[in-house]
Amino acid sequence: MAMAVRLLYVTILVFSLLHLSLSNPEFSALLDFKSDSDQFNSLSSWSDSTHPCSGSWLGVSCSHGRVAHLVLDGLNLTVSSRALARLSRLRLLSLNHNRLSAAVNLSSWPNLKHLYLSNNRFVGEFPPGVFNLRRMHRLVLSHNNFSGEIQMNKLTQLPHLLTLRLEANSFTGTLMSNSSSSSSIFDFNVSSNILAGEIPFWLSRCSAGSPWVTVVRMVPQK
Repeated sequence: MAMAVRLLYVTILVFSLLHLSLSNPEFSALLDFKSDSDQFNSLSSWSDSTHPCSGSWLGVSCSHGRVAHLVLDGLNLTVSSRALARLSRLRLLSLNHNRLSAAVNLSSWPNLKHLYLSNNRFVGEFPPGVFNLRRMHRLVLSHNNFSGEIQMNKLTQLPHLLTLRLEANSFTGTLMSNSSSSSSIFDFNVSSNILAGEIPFWLSRCSAGSPWVTVVRMVPQK
């Protein structure tokens, strides 16, 4: 009798976990990310026998049963973060100091407020979709290999953007925009890029009275 009860319990548990993985796209997204990026088993607490919101998964915080915060700094994660695009309720993502190189389309995270991707190996132009993130507060892409122009006209239209850290990349072009001094940005750094032209008027006014703005020495235009 005891053996039959134990077998029944195991069967129910297996089917419950199967249902969880099939019905919860966040569960499978996190496990796919682990499979793709965790070569050093830093995410050993991420197990298919527990729920991501159980409190036992490293770096995962939830709100109302959905993944809201993901903080995975300095874990030697590699290659790709694309599986995380399925975390549609994500509000904070921090992947600083890893070895990730394949970026994701940021429009997958319409609720994102804080994005920290510094000190990785991301390449290419400014991450697609960032200009649609109207709730963004902090955007940190420093110390990567991003290139191309910084579209300041679009970035300054994000109404809640406070922090923009893009230093130590390979961005080119100018910083000119049509923004006025009413821009919400106050923590700003684009040093160690390949920029030219003048510092925008709104930024020069802000930097004069703020210790949080790094004034960049621009390369004179020829």
